[in-house]
Amino acid sequence: IMNRMIGNARWTGTPLWPLIAEAKPLGDALEVIAWGADEGEEEIRKEKYRQCFARSMTLSDLQKSEAILAWEMN
Repeated sequence: IMNRMIGNARWTGTPLWPLIAEAKPLGDALEVIAWGADEGEEEIRKEKYRQCFARSMTLSDLQKSEAILAWEMN
């Protein structure tokens, strides 16, 4: 049996691409990686490791996306 939680949220923020463009990534940059302040544990070969959560997105995908830098939920 699998439990699933479904929810809705309304996010407030600003489009991410203009902020990245203003930072002027290096000419050979391919992606942006964002690390969260939150962390968790992952078990690898019966050992637990603490990790910060991160996600990446290519610059070309980011230019076309509606990604935001969110600062508020609901």
